[in-house]
Amino acid sequence: MAEGGHKLLGQGAEAKVWEATFCGRPCVIKERVAKAYRHPALEASLSKKRLNQEARCIARARKMGVAAPCIYHVDHGTKRIYMALVSGPTLKAWLLTHPPDAVVTTALGTVGGCLAKLHDSDVVHGDLTSSNVMLTGGHPALAPCLIDFGLAYVSGMVEDKAVDLYVMERALLTTHTQAALMDRVLAGYKG
Repeated sequence: MAEGGHKLLGQGAEAKVWEATFCGRPCVIKERVAKAYRHPALEASLSKKRLNQEARCIARARKMGVAAPCIYHVDHGTKRIYMALVSGPTLKAWLLTHPPDAVVTTALGTVGGCLAKLHDSDVVHGDLTSSNVMLTGGHPALAPCLIDFGLAYVSGMVEDKAVDLYVMERALLTTHTQAALMDRVLAGYKG
């Protein structure tokens, strides 16, 4: 499916994601989906707040060295964020190929280190699943890149960060058959 020359990559409850170009660069357009049950003024206010919050959380994470898409443009009128296209499989898709155990251990340790940096910047992802971690590069240099900061927020509370890790643990346990995946993430998280 295409709209205006853009290729639809996916749609969730909160947004549609398109592949396109921005100033000649490959990009992703994330367009927030309007909720018909909300009053239009409330919808406009919430959309603006959430667009800004997502962009700010990505910028804050990137400043701390967390790999996340570069924001090119935020358009409040169309409720869109234009950001760099991240190439590579999701952590979920990669784990489903059952790579060698030693490679999984190394990759998940790197993911854990990335999550520690995120939390050190007081950014709570809010939807930390294996579908929201992209793996860029190739073996042995698989590098995690966090995506979909639509539910992210800033918090210094340890409990909020723990919930992030719990969400990741539940995603790994319910989707993947390999043993002790979260233990490997936590080993990298603890440094």
